[in-house]
Amino acid sequence: MDFVESIVRAWMAGYTIFYSTIARVKSSKKEKSSVSLISENTEYKNIRHFFPGEPANDAKCLLIFPDNSPERAVALSFDKFKSIKTPIGTLTDISISDDGIEFSFNSTAKIKLNPTSVLLELGSNKVELTSSKIKLTGDVEIDGKLNVKQNIESDEDVKAGSISLKTHTHPYTDTPVGPSITQAPQ
Repeated sequence: MDFVESIVRAWMAGYTIFYSTIARVKSSKKEKSSVSLISENTEYKNIRHFFPGEPANDAKCLLIFPDNSPERAVALSFDKFKSIKTPIGTLTDISISDDGIEFSFNSTAKIKLNPTSVLLELGSNKVELTSSKIKLTGDVEIDGKLNVKQNIESDEDVKAGSISLKTHTHPYTDTPVGPSITQAPQ
């Protein structure tokens, strides 16, 4: 972060600046949008900021004192964040943290990325990709060939056309009483 650039940005945002310094975040309170800072061995507590996230501990920032008043101190231009959550436009939100990234579109569609999986949600339908499997929630339609290299398992009946795998029978004629039908699979 360039110190002069940060001062110019603050000034252009409408802050009347009389005194400023570079500080480091000692701790932050996400719910209150405030931080405790250390600057030149001086600690400043409960300093407000206006960023849509939580600054990371040890992040550098610009600490300004409008009207030379420590009571009006404001922290600006953090160089690192623990998390960020902000709207983008009127229909989209984005959240970023060490846990992952989440995009939400109009509250009906979501994309969640984290170090071990990707989750796509559209209404009640879901696709989850992990290193060990792909999980689909909802009806699936495939327009094309499905080639499976290993077993296919199902907890429910499987049908080919109108023929049930669980209840189908076969006609046969090799009996002493004439043509007959097999029993259903067991």
